[in-house]
Amino acid sequence: MNIKEIIAEALEIDASEIGDDFVFVEHPAWDSLAALTVITALEDHFKVVVSGSELRDAQTVAALAAQVTARG
Repeated sequence: MNIKEIIAEALEIDASEIGDDFVFVEHPAWDSLAALTVITALEDHFKVVVSGSELRDAQTVAALAAQVTARG
């Protein structure tokens, strides 16, 4: 599973709708449950811990991928 798929699953949308510049925190389905789902999936799949504030600060798929890559 990649980051786009993780975000798509959390937002209940198709991963093909998500590009690197997709601002997931502005999607109407983004809420605290979606954030928790992403945080948990990142830890499960990539073995990295991302806080809620770090996730919120990342905002885009590309920025989140950069955070995960820097830690992995």
